[in-house]
Amino acid sequence: MMIHLAPFLTNIYDTFAKSAFTLNGTNSVYMFWCIHIRLARSDNFALEKGKAEKAINWMNAYAATKNKKFNAKLLGYTLSTINFGNFEVISWEGEWSAARHVIVKVSSKLNMKIVEAGYHSKSKILESFLGLGKEYAKVYSGGVLAGNIILGIKRGKIIVDSEKLM
Repeated sequence: MMIHLAPFLTNIYDTFAKSAFTLNGTNSVYMFWCIHIRLARSDNFALEKGKAEKAINWMNAYAATKNKKFNAKLLGYTLSTINFGNFEVISWEGEWSAARHVIVKVSSKLNMKIVEAGYHSKSKILESFLGLGKEYAKVYSGGVLAGNIILGIKRGKIIVDSEKLM
């Protein structure tokens, strides 16, 4: 998230009175606004291409039967990797613990590959908020950890920066 300050003329002050302020008692009025930059976020998981629709249905049904707060849907774009293949990116709503449990469970139940994102380096948490940091993800195949990838963002979509096989 970036915060910008923009100077405005004092005669415009009345129009922007609720969202503007003066600095040091001067006649200059400043307005601030935030530009939200969508980062590679922890709610962006991915499922093996070709099996994603079946997996979404299974995960939502499983969460409902186990009374877990979780609901997933496809985002409509793919994440391509060299070592692990192609994945369809999903978005979910609910609780973290339920999401992580369900996403790994579907990998073993349906014998498919999944990407579990949402890991950040503790030392670079500020960089993550500013859009400069990287997000790490685990790749599971059949419920077993197969490797790690580092995610970035390009044009509002997650992309793979690097990969590592286990």
